[in-house]
Amino acid sequence: MISTFLLLFLLSPISAQEEQVFSLPIFTEGLYTRYSANSIPDQALTEATNIYIDEDINGVPVRRSGSANYNTTAITASKSVRGVWPFDASDGTKYMVAFSSQSFFKTSGDGAWTEIPGLNGFSLTKEFDCTQTLGELFCVNGDVVFYWDGTSTAAVSGAPLGTLIDRFRNRVIITGITGQKGRLRASGELDGTAWTLGTNSTSPINVAVGGVDDGQDITCLMGAYQDVLMIGKRDSLWGLYGFDRDDFALREISREVGCLEDRTVQEKNNCLYWLSKRGLERFCGTSIERVSDPIRD
Repeated sequence: MISTFLLLFLLSPISAQEEQVFSLPIFTEGLYTRYSANSIPDQALTEATNIYIDEDINGVPVRRSGSANYNTTAITASKSVRGVWPFDASDGTKYMVAFSSQSFFKTSGDGAWTEIPGLNGFSLTKEFDCTQTLGELFCVNGDVVFYWDGTSTAAVSGAPLGTLIDRFRNRVIITGITGQKGRLRASGELDGTAWTLGTNSTSPINVAVGGVDDGQDITCLMGAYQDVLMIGKRDSLWGLYGFDRDDFALREISREVGCLEDRTVQEKNNCLYWLSKRGLERFCGTSIERVSDPIRD
């Protein structure tokens, strides 16, 4: 009797299911995208429709990686890339410049990388810092200072051997200099190869930030923010004001908040963000606040 009933049930046509309304429990833990679906807690949302996701692995949505493939082929020998900088040459070509292993590579947007002649054989351990100014890309790593203009390259023999570089008032700014890590050096105005001190308004400058050898090295060149060159030590912030050698002035902005890592500095929505000893900081106007307060381990 039971077997006959099951057979008749299976052979009968399945009619369209009527639309129904179900009440769902209150989800208190949101949608998990970091972990595998089999690790989602019972009270978290485990299924969703009509959504966009970046990647789908066996039906499991995952968080975006924060990067995308650019090059059609890997840089020579598949070395790790330790730095990438944009560079707009004077002839209008827009380059991306990458430092990989011991060499610099360039691409003009086609996804193919080629090694830049003469820019190889550098340290495998020391990191480069680069900035564009005066139509050239200037780079430092503590051992060498050079520039590339899209066609040729040259070492800047008179420049201080620093580890941090930036630009301000049409000058190249270098700090992190061995034996002078608390000092800020700036090239001559409109000439990134001029480093001999002089008395003219356009002459290079040499400034002790926070006093002569106060034991606090400059850790961050934070760029120009609100028309001031921001400079960070571990426990203090400084600003270089003015327009030339005759009126440059160094002022202390904070003796409580400093900057730990130069590459964390970013400007967003007219505010400056960076990493300090106490967390992530935000500087808007004249107010510095710790924005990582709501974040706990």
